Amino acid sequence: MKIALGNLNHKTVGKHSAFIPLGIAYIASYILDNMEGIEVRLYDDIDKILKDIIDWSPDVIGLSNYCWNSNVSSLVFKYGKKNNPNVITVSGGPDFPEDKKGVEEYIRSRREIDFYVYREGEVPFLNILKDVLKGISLEDIKQKKISGVVNINSISGEVMIGEEVNRIDDLDVIPSPYLTHLLDSWLDGSYVPSIETTRGCPFSCLYCHTGNACYNKIGKFSVDRIKKEIDYISYKMRDHLNVPLSICDTNFGIYKKDESIIKHIQQVQLKHNWPVLFDVTTGKLKYEKILDMIKDLGGTMRFDCAVQSMNSLTLEIIKRKNPSIEDYYNLQKEAKTSNIVAVSEFIMPLPEETKTSFLKGIKDIMGCGIEYIFPYTTMLLKGTGLSSRINRKKYGMVNKFRILPKMFGEYNGDKCFEIEEVCVSTNTMSYDEYIECRGFVLVSYLLGSDQTDIIYRINKYLGISNFDFICNLWEEIKKNNGKISDIYYEYVEETKNELWDDPHDIYDFFFKKENYDKLLSGEIGDNLVRKYRTKIIIEHYSEIIDLFYSVIKDMISDEMMYKLDLFLNDSKLWCNEVRNVDKLLYGEVDTDVKEISLSYDINKWYCDNDINKSINDYKRLSTYHIYYNNIDKIKKVLSDRNKFLRGNYFYNIGKLLNDGKMSFLWRDCEIVD
Repeated sequence: MKIALGNLNHKTVGKHSAFIPLGIAYIASYILDNMEGIEVRLYDDIDKILKDIIDWSPDVIGLSNYCWNSNVSSLVFKYGKKNNPNVITVSGGPDFPEDKKGVEEYIRSRREIDFYVYREGEVPFLNILKDVLKGISLEDIKQKKISGVVNINSISGEVMIGEEVNRIDDLDVIPSPYLTHLLDSWLDGSYVPSIETTRGCPFSCLYCHTGNACYNKIGKFSVDRIKKEIDYISYKMRDHLNVPLSICDTNFGIYKKDESIIKHIQQVQLKHNWPVLFDVTTGKLKYEKILDMIKDLGGTMRFDCAVQSMNSLTLEIIKRKNPSIEDYYNLQKEAKTSNIVAVSEFIMPLPEETKTSFLKGIKDIMGCGIEYIFPYTTMLLKGTGLSSRINRKKYGMVNKFRILPKMFGEYNGDKCFEIEEVCVSTNTMSYDEYIECRGFVLVSYLLGSDQTDIIYRINKYLGISNFDFICNLWEEIKKNNGKISDIYYEYVEETKNELWDDPHDIYDFFFKKENYDKLLSGEIGDNLVRKYRTKIIIEHYSEIIDLFYSVIKDMISDEMMYKLDLFLNDSKLWCNEVRNVDKLLYGEVDTDVKEISLSYDINKWYCDNDINKSINDYKRLSTYHIYYNNIDKIKKVLSDRNKFLRGNYFYNIGKLLNDGKMSFLWRDCEIVD
């Protein structure tokens, strides 16, 4: 029996996901361990699985179902059925309704799916395969009720929902796809290795798939197994230092075993110098413990202080509890002393959130010293409590649809687009207020990068609130004077234009060649905050730096301005000479050494980062040589990232900017004695 398992990713204009398909690898290793006489192939490449459907002719096609690949999975299932009507198609994943009516509507609208596995996939998928291996026909299997599976009875046409399967407690019963060499070919630097240490979530957040009560029970892999996986992966990845390690847990760091895992990663870092980058979501409680643990990693793992909202009524509705402002302040202060980047997230709009409460929440978190804040639009994910009919009506949630960034393609002549449903207004936040808040989000993102962190330093010294600074900057940009304002209003207009009332209208629009060509060029269809932030910070760096400094000068007194004007001008010049990387990124490498003279030793002031010292302590004539001393390293990092992102430079740099990892692109600054 030949089984094709896929977690399919679009890569038409850059790979939208660079992660190793760990979920289907677990299913593959589980069924290989429990069955004989089967061959399994893993796919993330859409064109490759379509080719193998013809050339290899699998008996079973199993595909993951997330909001970012649901439609292409449907396309592949249809292609498989067209090629072989007897092929068995199995779907599974979180993009699936929870209520009975929604389940019936979904499965009837996707007749190309024979079986839908809900919840965890290993056991139900194995049960389907056992019937197939016994020689039971597809039509006969579809007359049965299978635990953990939804299907349509082939005789009666009834939608049958099998009873829920108990989730696996001891996850070690699933053989490691790394240690059994199932994923060796994926460890070549073109994918991000992923590990999972636990499954489930102790929280009940209304907007999240794992907020469902069935996921409150936690399954775990043993520490010994996890350590062996990390050892194996790090050995394989030792020559790919610019590729991160992904830890897929929903709350990494809150369990006792995580401390042992962190210590082991530290040992591996010393041995192989990998991983030095992480993609991980740390836990939503025990913050002090998590922070204490990740200190050992030397600032390579960031610290999540996600809040989603700071409005008490909203938090009660979405079943979430945040630490106090005082706790956040102390955590951020502790993170700073350990060179750990602390980040926070918001979702907008949520029930009972207003424009005022949303902005106040961001102000409060910024006041704690957290510089990297990421507000997202509310996604109405299938199967979550937030997207239920009851809550939509109760909170006046107005929905729209938009194409997911980079998630489209044309396969065997058929165009395919992944579409998400989002909330753009509620009975407490109007659509116009949502759009206005989205404008604020872009402006706030201009400060959330190491490219512009000098502004945070100056604001802190001057006693300027970062929130007040962003608000003043926002007002200045909205005055519509200059290139930055033009880009801002382009962003606002595209934010409106990306929203549709009906997902079918998206297909109709992008089926037209002239519109599809705009998707291919990146003119439309990208992540808008990333796109416009990159355009401003990379392509118009001097202009935005000038605007930053102009706003700072407007916010200080005349007396302070008299004292600090020279320092501000010097620091702006230093920033432009050291940080402006636009020409470098477009292939214009200037190898000449540039000499500048300043009245302040700005470079030392920046590197010291000593809040106890006065700026006047650095007032001395300073001459610098500014040059690139690491061109080969820069090329290597950019090449490595291009290998696993496979996008254009603009897209790749936008991702770098989002990660706050731009410092390797800066020029060296050496003082001349």
